[in-house]
Amino acid sequence: MLLSWEEFRPLQQERLSFDWDRYTAEAEFHLKRRDFGLYRNAKYALLETGFAQHKFSPYGMLVKCFEIYYLDFSGPNNVHGLNSSICSAFKQDTFIAPAVLSWIEDAVKDYPQTLEQYEQIFLTEMEKVRLPEQKTLPKTAWNKLKKLIKECLEYSDEEGID
Repeated sequence: MLLSWEEFRPLQQERLSFDWDRYTAEAEFHLKRRDFGLYRNAKYALLETGFAQHKFSPYGMLVKCFEIYYLDFSGPNNVHGLNSSICSAFKQDTFIAPAVLSWIEDAVKDYPQTLEQYEQIFLTEMEKVRLPEQKTLPKTAWNKLKKLIKECLEYSDEEGID
C-alpha cells in the first residue's frame, strides 16, 4: 500500500508514541524491588525509543548508552523475594546487547572526544548508577569498553584520511 507523506505522518507518530513517565516509573519500581535485570530492561526501552525519536542530546545519548552498557556488564540480578545467596549475579552471565554497542559507536561519532575524555565521562557518570551489592567498579567496566571506543576513534581517524 502506498501512502502520501501526509497519510503516513500520523501513522508514524502513533507508532513512535511512547509513555515516558510510565517507563520511568516502571524502572523506579523495579529498582525499589531490587529487580535489577527488569530495571535494566525498562531503561533499555527508554533508550531504544529515545534513540529512534532523537530525544537525547549527543551527550545525553552517550551517557544513557554508557549506563545500559554498565548495567549489562554488571550482570543480571533479579533477586526480589529470594535469598540473594541462592540467586546471586554471576559475571559469566553478562551479555552486552549488540544494539547498545552499535548505539555507543553512533554516540561516539555524534559526540567526538578524546579517549581520556570518554573515560572521565564514563567514570564520573557511572558512579551515579545504582547497582546491587555486587557492584562492578566503573573502572573495570571501562577497561572492557575502552577497546570499542578506541576502535571507533581509530576508524573515524582513518575516514578522515583520503
